[in-house]
Amino acid sequence: MFPARMKGALPEVNTKKIVLRKGFEPCLELYPYEEWEKISSQFDELNSFDEQARKLGRSFFRGVEEVEMDVNFRFLIPKKFINDLKFKKEVVMIGVKNRVEIWDSAKLDEFVVVNDEFNDLATKLMYKGEKS
Repeated sequence: MFPARMKGALPEVNTKKIVLRKGFEPCLELYPYEEWEKISSQFDELNSFDEQARKLGRSFFRGVEEVEMDVNFRFLIPKKFINDLKFKKEVVMIGVKNRVEIWDSAKLDEFVVVNDEFNDLATKLMYKGEKS
């Protein structure tokens, strides 16, 4: 079931269609359909005669699944994702900008930075002003 606190972040649309994709890390990415259309349209700009562009598209779209949420915002995660990502009993959903990441709760800690490492990354990647 989609967490109640995240429902408000979903765009108001006529459909409850979502797209699931195996992430770059061992997680499942969930996109509202409208967001997915924006992301997938970026591939229209790639040169289809370029071998690397074809490999990227093939790898990115491989295994993508469209699913529909019911009126209670429930959806089924296809077995192939559960098996590939080794989801156990408990998963965690994290809102990350235009998508939701679904993680096996035991695996998430390996991919989250904390304390000094978090501070260093935030400073390096987010800070746009002059350093003091």
